[in-house]
Amino acid sequence: MTFRINQKTILGVLGVLGVLGVSQGSFYIMVWLVGREVRMSRLISGLKRGAVFFLCFGLGWGLAHPDFIGEQRDQLFVTAAGEGNIFELRVLRLLGADTNCIAFGTQPLVEAGTNGQTEVVRYLLEKGASLEQKNKFCATALERAAYAGHRETVVLLISKGANVNATSLDGSVLEAAREGHHPEIVALLKQHGAN
Repeated sequence: MTFRINQKTILGVLGVLGVLGVSQGSFYIMVWLVGREVRMSRLISGLKRGAVFFLCFGLGWGLAHPDFIGEQRDQLFVTAAGEGNIFELRVLRLLGADTNCIAFGTQPLVEAGTNGQTEVVRYLLEKGASLEQKNKFCATALERAAYAGHRETVVLLISKGANVNATSLDGSVLEAAREGHHPEIVALLKQHGAN
């Protein structure tokens, strides 16, 4: 009988050791793996294959030591928002992630708007994300969604009260829609008072 060792197996074993208190270093190794671009989706996939202890240990350790994983947690949260991974967002919120956190020079709502992740935008707003979130260029989620042509996301943000006349270093929301060559979004913004 052969036994293959892969990342999922390692994460499962580390999770079990961590839960049993055998090694506090288990968590550090898991964080290191995350830092080495072992995506949360792989970690979650590992959970589905029997590494449930990782989640128990990760939640327990994360709740007990929120400052230790704060920066990495925020980076994972912003990335998950951009990728549309609501399950990962929920897990990270259990670990203390803030819907208004900042990572990579942007915020979760802006990243979700940029990538047209309408359901994530809805989820973040329900969980208290500010419509005024901005990236390092002062662009809002509405401006980024308008530029990229994500009509459904633009409609949702406007319906929730996003400022159609917000400006960034690149200009206004209306200018962003024009630069992105999206006349239907330009018309929609004008219909809601953009100038």
